[in-house]
Amino acid sequence: MIIKIQNKMDAVSVEVGLTKRNILNNEAELLGDEADGICEMAMAILELHPRFKEIVINTELTDDGEDNH
Repeated sequence: MIIKIQNKMDAVSVEVGLTKRNILNNEAELLGDEADGICEMAMAILELHPRFKEIVINTELTDDGEDNH
């Protein structure tokens, strides 16, 4: 799963790219509230560093839903 947060002229754009595996495993739904937190952190980084154009997060969710240690 790829989450791309882009700093555009007067707005922030968020895209979530899903693979076929992500869709089959319903991972977009499993991401749920975590996506909001990830986007908030990325937007805060973009505000602190206005020269950054985008932040790309490439991740996989753990199968058991537990924190990945």
